[in-house]
Parts: sequence; structure tokens; C-alpha cells
Amino acid sequence: MYSNGNNSDYKEPLGPVSEEHTRVERLARHNFLERQRRNDVNEKFITLKNKIPELRPLEEVPRIMIIDKATEYVKSLQAIEQNLMSELEIQKMMNKRLLNTRNLIEMGMFGKHHEHNFSTDQYSSQNGSDSEEIDIMT
Repeated sequence: MYSNGNNSDYKEPLGPVSEEHTRVERLARHNFLERQRRNDVNEKFITLKNKIPELRPLEEVPRIMIIDKATEYVKSLQAIEQNLMSELEIQKMMNKRLLNTRNLIEMGMFGKHHEHNFSTDQYSSQNGSDSEEIDIMT
């Protein structure tokens, strides 16, 4: 045991024994962190597996299958989203047409004798002279 001269209670390391002790501590710390990382990865795979309806009821599933099925599931959700976005656009256009028709009705331009063809209809103008074609689909 050596003293550094400033503090009589200070003990310097004992050469190779201290180096081995430090190496063992670093290795133990590394092993602990690696085990923790593996546990976290395993938990994430289990969470991902449970998000995929097809895999939920299964107990043991290989990781590669989880990744493959997750990819398929995401692609199917993207296709559903695309279909819903298309449907939304159609619904918006229909709403616009219905609002246009409502406005025509409120303005008195949607006559009692209209045909049920909503693409174009003949209506008389407000002054009663000429007829004009009104496209209520736009």
C-alpha cells in the first residue's frame, strides 16, 4: 500500500490485481447492459407481434415472421388508407354538388318540373325569357 503524500488514508491500486479487477468490472457492466438491451429488443418484438392481428393469438413466433407480417400489415393499412382517402374525395365532391343543388333551390332556380338527372337540367332564367343549362354536378 502506498501513500500519495496528501492524504494518509489514500491507497494506490496494487498494480495488476487492480487492472484485472477493473477489467472484470467493465466486462460485468458490459454484460449487464447487453442483457438489458436484448431484453428491451425482445419486449419490442413482443409488442410488435401483439399489434398484428394474425400473430396475436400465437405464442412463439420467429422474429423474421414478425417483421414479414408487420410489413404486410402496414402495406394493407396503407391500401385501406388510400381507399378511404379516395372515398373521402368522392364524398367531398358529392357534398359540393348537394350544396350547389341546395343553393339553386334557395334561389328558386330548381323548378318543380325538373328531371331527376343531376348532371344537367333545363331551367328558365329569372326573367323568364331564355332557358339556360345549369350543371349542378360541379
